[in-house]
Amino acid sequence: MRWFKKKKISRECWNLNYSFILWLKDRLPIYVKEASRTVDLEYHKFNYNGEEYTQLQLINRMIKLIDYLTQDENYFDWDQEVDDKTEQLVEIFKLIFPSLWW
Repeated sequence: MRWFKKKKISRECWNLNYSFILWLKDRLPIYVKEASRTVDLEYHKFNYNGEEYTQLQLINRMIKLIDYLTQDENYFDWDQEVDDKTEQLVEIFKLIFPSLWW
């Protein structure tokens, strides 16, 4: 069992940035569904690129960025657009990170 866990972790770490994106892709929709039962995801407001957004709007924006990035032809053909979208994703995550709980 320990060998299996070590092997799985090694596989995930070959490209940790992509593994993180896949992890978010999995978790963010679940977070929205579960957290919205308890907290108002439109309560917290954040300033991003000079405009005000709710937590929910930024999570939805992250989901759209992730959908783009996880299309194989996009992420693995790394170019400036993929780099920009990845940077946006990380910036938004960093901005809303303290409010990701319920």
